[in-house]
Amino acid sequence: MRRIKKRKRRKLIRFFVIIFLLFIIMIAASGFFLEIFFKAKTGITISEYSKQAEKIVDDSMKSDFTPNKTTYIYSDDGTRIAKLSEGKSSTYLKYEDIPKNVVNAFIAVEDRDFWKNDGYDMKGIFRGMINIVRYRKISGGGSTITQQLVRNTWLSNEKTFERKIKELILSYSLTYRYSKRRIMEYYINNCCFANGIYGIHDAAKIYLGKEVKNLTLSEIAYLCAIPNRPETYDPFKNPATALVRRNKILRAMRDIGQISDKKCKKAIQEKIKVQSQKKNKIYNYPTTYTVHCAVEYLMKKEGFNFEYSFSSKSDYETYKEKYQKVYQKWHTRLKTGGYKIKTSINLKKQREIQQIVNDTLSFDKTKNNGEYNLQGAVTVIDNQTGKVISIIGGREKNAIYSLNRAWQEPRQPGSTIKPLVVYTPALEYGYTADSMLKDIDVPEAYKAPELIDKQKAISYPLNYAVSHSLNGCAMYLFNQIGIQNGMSYLKEMSFSNITSTDISLSSALGGLTYGTTTSEMAAAYRSLAMHGQYLSNTCILSIKDDEGKEIYKQPAEKQVYRPEAADEMKDILSKVLVEGTGKDIQCITIQILKHMVRLVQRIVQKTVGFVDLQMIIQSLFGLEKIIIRI
Repeated sequence: MRRIKKRKRRKLIRFFVIIFLLFIIMIAASGFFLEIFFKAKTGITISEYSKQAEKIVDDSMKSDFTPNKTTYIYSDDGTRIAKLSEGKSSTYLKYEDIPKNVVNAFIAVEDRDFWKNDGYDMKGIFRGMINIVRYRKISGGGSTITQQLVRNTWLSNEKTFERKIKELILSYSLTYRYSKRRIMEYYINNCCFANGIYGIHDAAKIYLGKEVKNLTLSEIAYLCAIPNRPETYDPFKNPATALVRRNKILRAMRDIGQISDKKCKKAIQEKIKVQSQKKNKIYNYPTTYTVHCAVEYLMKKEGFNFEYSFSSKSDYETYKEKYQKVYQKWHTRLKTGGYKIKTSINLKKQREIQQIVNDTLSFDKTKNNGEYNLQGAVTVIDNQTGKVISIIGGREKNAIYSLNRAWQEPRQPGSTIKPLVVYTPALEYGYTADSMLKDIDVPEAYKAPELIDKQKAISYPLNYAVSHSLNGCAMYLFNQIGIQNGMSYLKEMSFSNITSTDISLSSALGGLTYGTTTSEMAAAYRSLAMHGQYLSNTCILSIKDDEGKEIYKQPAEKQVYRPEAADEMKDILSKVLVEGTGKDIQCITIQILKHMVRLVQRIVQKTVGFVDLQMIIQSLFGLEKIIIRI
C-alpha cells in the first residue's frame, strides 16, 4: 500500500511538474509569438519599444497632459465677448483644488486599485484575454486610470493588440515617472465631458452652472459618469441617461466604503438640474481686432522687431513673410494660453454704429459669394484714453473671424492723408494758415516734377487749400517740404504698409502702394486732436496670464507733431463744414450726415467738424472727445 501511495504521489508530482513546464513553455512561446506579431505590426520588437516608451515618458512635461487653456475676451463693462480655444481646451485644476469625491468617484468606478497598482491591472488583462478567446475580438473596458491617460495623451482609441501592448508599457513607465496624485490630476483635467468640454471645472460650469467646489455628491457622480461614453451621456442631448451610471458610481463608492449607505441613497434621490445649452452671441469685429492687438503685443513683448520703413518692395515682402510666421505662432499661443483680456470696447456704441453702417449701405443689395459688394469700415477712438471703443469691419455678419476691413484691408486714403503728410508737417516747418500755395497742374507735375517750382499757377492761402481740397496746392507744398520729410510722419505713427515706392508725389493725394486702414488713420487723426501726441491704436486694457498675473503695460504716448502745429491744423479742419467741401457733402451724403450727427449727439453731445476729401469721409466730431474714421 505504501509503495502504491508513493507511486501515486510521484505521478502527481510529475504531472504538476509537466503542467508547470508546459505552462512555462506556453508563456515563452506566447511571448515569442507576441514579439513576432508586434514586430510585424510595428516594425520593432517589444523590448525596443520599451526603450522608446521609457524615453517618451522621461521627456514628458506637464504640457503633454494639459489640454489647451481657453482664452477669454471682455468688453469695457466686463461682458464676455469671446471665448478662444484650439483643439482640446479647459480650465486646469491642481490636485488640491479637485474635490475629494471627484477623485473617489473615478477610483470607485474606473480603477479601485489605482493607489497600489503599477499602472495596469492583471485581473483586467486576464479578463481581456478570456474575452479574446471567447469572442475572438478585443473588447473595451478594463483599462486603469493610468492606461486611459496614456491612451488620451499618446495613443489612439483603435482596438488592436499592438496598441494595447504599447498602452501597458507606457502606463508602467508613467507610474514610475510621476506620483499617483499627479497622474490623477492629469487624468481628471484630460477627461472629455462631451461637447468638446474637457476637465471637471468646465463641465461643472457649463452643465450645472456651478464652481466645482460647490458641487453636491450627486452632481459629482453625475458629471463623472460622462467620460465613460461622452456621446451617450451628453447632458444636453440626454440629461437622464447619465443618471443610471451616476447611481452605479454612487453604489460603487458605498461598496468600497467611501460613502455611507445613507449618503448613497440620498444622492440617488437628488434631482439634477442641467442648464440649457447657451448660444453665445458673436461679436465678430471686436473679437478679431482684439486678437490682432493682443497677438502683436505678445510678439513685441517677446522681442519681435516691428518695421515701418522699407527700402524696396522686396524688403517689404520679406518682412511680411517673417511677420506672418511669428504672428501665426503667437496667434496659436493666444488661443491656447488661458489669457483673460479686458478691452475698451463699448458694446452699446458698437451696436449703434454697426446698425448705422448696415442702414447706410442697405441701398445696395448685390452680393458675391454671399458677401455684400458694397462695404464699409469704421474705427472709433476715445481721444482722452487713446483706446478704440468701437470697430466695424463691414456690414453685419454673424461669423467669427470674417474679414475685418477696419484693420485687415488697407485702402487708398485719398485726400484724408493730406493733413498728416503735407499740411501739419508744413505748419511745423514754419508755414501758417495764411501762407500762399500754388495750385499747380497735377498731371504736369507728374510729367516733370523738377519743373514744379516754375509752373505758373494761381496761389491760395493754406487754410483755403485745405477746406477746398485743392490737389495742386497739396502737391506743391509736399514737394516744398520734401517728400521724404512728409512721409516720415507715417513711419513715426506706425503705418504698416508704407514702402520705398510711396516716396513719391502721388502720396500727397493718398495714392499709396498698399494703402492704409481706418484703425491707423483714426490713431493718426487723434494725434491732431491731442496736441500732436500719438498713441498706437489698440483696445487692450489688460492681459492676464493663466495664473492671473498682469502682463500688459500701457503703451507710452510720443510727440509726433509740435503742439502748435497740431492745434492749428485742428482749427483749420474744424472750419471745413462751414466754408469748404463740407458744404457739398451736406447735399451729396445727407443720409450719412443724418446718421453720423445723430450718433455723435448720442455719444458726446458735441459736433465740431466734418470733412469729405476725395470720396473718403473723415469725421472729426468733438475733437476733444472722440475720433471716428470711416
